[in-house]
Amino acid sequence: MIGDDRAVSEVIAFVLVFTIIIFSVAVLSTVGFSSMESYKDGEQTANADRAMVALADNLNDVARQAGIERRSGELALREGTIGTDSGATVSVEMDTGNGEEELFDDSLGRFTYTGDGDTIAYEGGTVFRIGDGGSVARAAPMATCRDGTAVLTLVVIEPTDRTVQSADSREVRLVENRTEVRTESVETLTVTVDDDRTATAWARALEDRGWEADVDGSTATVEPDGDCELEQATVRIVHVDVGY
Repeated sequence: MIGDDRAVSEVIAFVLVFTIIIFSVAVLSTVGFSSMESYKDGEQTANADRAMVALADNLNDVARQAGIERRSGELALREGTIGTDSGATVSVEMDTGNGEEELFDDSLGRFTYTGDGDTIAYEGGTVFRIGDGGSVARAAPMATCRDGTAVLTLVVIEPTDRTVQSADSREVRLVENRTEVRTESVETLTVTVDDDRTATAWARALEDRGWEADVDGSTATVEPDGDCELEQATVRIVHVDVGY
């Protein structure tokens, strides 16, 4: 009987050990694959983030430098989707001492990359990373205020309904349509951004450039910091088409 009991015990032990091994492999496989997918999605979005910042720096040459009418660059999609939408609504007003004058009041339009993670958007010449928890600027706006002079440049994209999804790289082209430039002696320069996705990020990004911002819900109102002692402003509105 003792021999039979020992054999039964060994069988039970073997079954228990084998069961534990199978269960452990199943759990590790499930958790491991899930973690790998999350890591993959995060890396894909991070790569798109860096690629969009580099692309924006190249495309912004059209806005920064007179005589450059087009720029292009590559963006690896990796099964992501690119397209355009209306973007934030922005108004720009200046007060020359004779009352406020509106220079621009329209949607900026934005070029977006959307993968399994967040959306990376090129809007107004700036790059934003937009997620469920809000948005953050990944590149500085083209806005300064030094020694009494403010300079603001905004890129305005004409949106289309076209979207592209691919595993390959895609060429993105930006072509200037027209540029409006206004330089005036001013008392105030006010920029208002209205968008539930990027207004707060615009405010923070412009604050980092030495401007003052006030955010109320989905609307941000921004002016040059008082330390700038504003006397003159140059506003450039660059209208472009984006091809991809």
